[in-house]
Amino acid sequence: LSTSDGIKSVFREASQYQKDKDISEYVAMVILDEVGLAEDSNTMALKSLHALLENGCSPDGNVETGEVNSTNKVSFCGMSNWALDPAKMNRGVLVSREEPSRDDLIFTASGILHDLGENILD
Repeated sequence: LSTSDGIKSVFREASQYQKDKDISEYVAMVILDEVGLAEDSNTMALKSLHALLENGCSPDGNVETGEVNSTNKVSFCGMSNWALDPAKMNRGVLVSREEPSRDDLIFTASGILHDLGENILD
């Protein structure tokens, strides 16, 4: 996914999945984890997101222009540890969290270990 073609390919696949579905009941979602790493890429892979988020991508892989077909638009979630450029960030919702406290980390670790059948608090 570190290239524009890779990102377009994922959007095309998502569009294909929802092609014959009732959009009011089924919507495909593209999730890009660590999208901030691609932001710093020399290939400028995220530049392809602008058209994909605005217009969508048809199941045959064409980035739509002109009249947009709602079945060609897929949901998108990009997760990053860094802020992206404003042109990408203004197309979504920014959720920001502070660093977890020591108690937060202990609580999380306890929950994970509890699920594994171990108890670290005893």
